[in-house]
Amino acid sequence: MNKMNTAERAELDVVSYLHPCEPAQPTRPGNTFGTWVKNLFSTLKRAAQMRADRARLMAMDDRQLEDIGLTRADIEEVINGTYKRPAAPAPAPVAAKAVETEDHRLAA
Repeated sequence: MNKMNTAERAELDVVSYLHPCEPAQPTRPGNTFGTWVKNLFSTLKRAAQMRADRARLMAMDDRQLEDIGLTRADIEEVINGTYKRPAAPAPAPVAAKAVETEDHRLAA
């Protein structure tokens, strides 16, 4: 944590006492206008990528979507990151066929 002088520490203690739900945090030097602009551009870039992904998936026909395990109803969930792939069905049990032989030795 940053070094604080006695006055700053006392002010922090008073604020914490007046609002005990969560400790008061001094303003972080990283929260500047430049950081805000950087976050804005990052958000806009992510939104553009989501629009492009949605357009690519919507351009696929139903057969192509089925090939990758999706339906049209799944597209929004995939784009939003909330899609949960359904559990694969359990494999069907295979009946073992009994082999009856009189000679249990293998031929050499």
